Amino acid sequence: MFVAAFVTSCASAFVLNYATYVCTRVNDALTTSVVGRTKSVVQGVGGLFAFSVEIGWINVSGLSLNSLGILWYAWEKYADERRRNNVRAGMTPLPKLAKLSDARHPHFITRNDSQLTLSPRPGADIPRGFGSGKINEGGLTRHPRTSGNAQTVG
Repeated sequence: MFVAAFVTSCASAFVLNYATYVCTRVNDALTTSVVGRTKSVVQGVGGLFAFSVEIGWINVSGLSLNSLGILWYAWEKYADERRRNNVRAGMTPLPKLAKLSDARHPHFITRNDSQLTLSPRPGADIPRGFGSGKINEGGLTRHPRTSGNAQTVG
């Protein structure tokens, strides 16, 4: 009896790993992760009813939050595929995204230890609700930072 249960367990583990491998090959890793979350939600709901667990607001809110995340991802994936199909059919072009390394991009990234900062490029024409359009013409005001020992950093 033990040997049969052990072989069945090994076979089901093999099938699960192979299914995960195929899912990752066909889709991307994030989709595989969402499929795993979906399986967990189904197992959680099944466990609530199969084992007579007391249904509380924490259980319901956790399963609901997981389900909302799964539905949101599925909708975004569907909308992205639909957009790509429209582009292939010549209906709507995808917008071009500027790279931060492009000199025409109005921002650049600086690194200070582990802190990344997105800063406006000097002289860039950045639309905003106040001030002028050019940074060097007074459109951006830099306020001095103060550290813990109250020294002003320029």
